[in-house]
Amino acid sequence: MTDTIIQQDPQNANKGTVRGRGMVERSLQQYGAGRSVLVDRNGVIIAGNKTAEIAQELGIPVTVIESDGTTLYAIKRTDLDMATDDAAKALGVADNRASETGLEWDPDVLQSFMDDGLDLEQFWFPDELARVLEGLPDGDEWGNAFESLPDGDKSPFQQMTFTVADAQAEQVDAAIAAAKKAGPFIDTGNENSNGNALARICETYLTRGAL
Repeated sequence: MTDTIIQQDPQNANKGTVRGRGMVERSLQQYGAGRSVLVDRNGVIIAGNKTAEIAQELGIPVTVIESDGTTLYAIKRTDLDMATDDAAKALGVADNRASETGLEWDPDVLQSFMDDGLDLEQFWFPDELARVLEGLPDGDEWGNAFESLPDGDKSPFQQMTFTVADAQAEQVDAAIAAAKKAGPFIDTGNENSNGNALARICETYLTRGAL
């Protein structure tokens, strides 16, 4: 263990979101530190920039463990038990959910990586990467709500992209989840569950004569 001072990555490709930051802060305050962050030999953060930043603001101390990547280190929380503690289960959900909502790619940073010769197609399919570089959600965001369609094979389907505020996103997520639980969808050939759920929501709205 060392006393290396860790520092933010000046080229962090994740701009982060207000909602995600709030979730990380709430998780750290309620459940304490869980997942570790990863730094390079100079202490520059490779993964975990947002977590480290918020932990520093909350006064949570940092201990650096040196590794050459050949050993996987596990953080053992001696105060938690997955079999009996709701806090342990909640921490697991918070960790995944904060990662899910806190990601917003910075197209400029990603483009600079590509200009330096980094092959980003190892992480995205070409059509997905093109959308990310344009600042649009890729197929992994919104639970695959905007799955990419093969070129030349879009009919009879259409891709639709919407922009919502963080508060609206919670309502949209909840409505789509509720629509999915309402029973099987009518078979239209569309395998995108989010698209089917959205169509069901619209159908319900129109049937009630809201327009």
